[in-house]
Amino acid sequence: MFYHAPLYLDRTEALNKIGDDYDKNTPSAKLVADALNDKFWNIRNKAIGFINVLARSASTKEEIKNKLMNMAEKDEKADVRASAVKAVAKYYEGDDVKSFLLKAINDSSYDVMASALGALAVKDKTRAL
Repeated sequence: MFYHAPLYLDRTEALNKIGDDYDKNTPSAKLVADALNDKFWNIRNKAIGFINVLARSASTKEEIKNKLMNMAEKDEKADVRASAVKAVAKYYEGDDVKSFLLKAINDSSYDVMASALGALAVKDKTRAL
């Protein structure tokens, strides 16, 4: 239904049906990953909320991290950028993540800035101050 239905509501219903109850390396996992590239911003945003399995799987972890960072920097919708920032902070660690959060603090959206600063405060209080 996600791949063949032309309407937003149909694609949203298909994505919601899968949610985060899927296994890695399955058609459902592929659907969630593909939904990150959907033309409609709300579906991309919902898909970010369902990446738990993909973000923790050794085979897709880095790919999803790179995709989320790219979305956080380049997506046209601030809601999607903010969700991507939160997801990167939730699922990933390391100096590259801290640098990414510092960069995201300079976003044009206050929501993205707040998400990045809040995440940085949890990961590195000194840098956040």
